[in-house]
Amino acid sequence: RNTFTQYYGSEALDAALLLIPRVGFLPWKDPRVIGTVEAVQRELNHDGLLVRYQTEHGVDGLPGTEGAFLACAFW
Repeated sequence: RNTFTQYYGSEALDAALLLIPRVGFLPWKDPRVIGTVEAVQRELNHDGLLVRYQTEHGVDGLPGTEGAFLACAFW
C-alpha cells in the first residue's frame, strides 16, 4: 500500500498524516507521501470532506461514528 499509518503496526489511516510534508518530515514527492495522500483521499473521503480516521478500527475508545473533520479540508 506504500502509506504511513496511524501508529506502528496499524493499517489504519489518519488524516493528520497529511501534515508530514507540511512540517518538513519528508518532501511532497516522496513515494510514501504520495501513497499516503492517495490512500487518505480514497479511504477517508466522505461526500467531498475528510474524516480524521475510520472509527471502525476502535483505537479512540469512543462510541459511534465520526463526522467530517473540517480542519482536514485545509491541509
